[in-house]
Amino acid sequence: MTATKLIALWLTELTSLTIIYGILCFLLPDLELYGYYVEKFGFVLEQDWLDWYTLIVLITAVILNCILIVCIFMLFKKTGSP
Repeated sequence: MTATKLIALWLTELTSLTIIYGILCFLLPDLELYGYYVEKFGFVLEQDWLDWYTLIVLITAVILNCILIVCIFMLFKKTGSP
């Protein structure tokens, strides 16, 4: 594999991670979840909430991106496409 193909592959994976992260941020609005959490469990510092929220959303996006990459790899491996 040439360097150009590796860079293109890396940028594609980074783009898919960014898209998945954006979709998760859209589907899981932080302020609404923060309000729900405060009502249910009590006060938490907003900065602590945002740190944990961002970490959890990012880890979830990375896991979903890895699953997507593995599924695409298995699809191409099964069909024999390069």
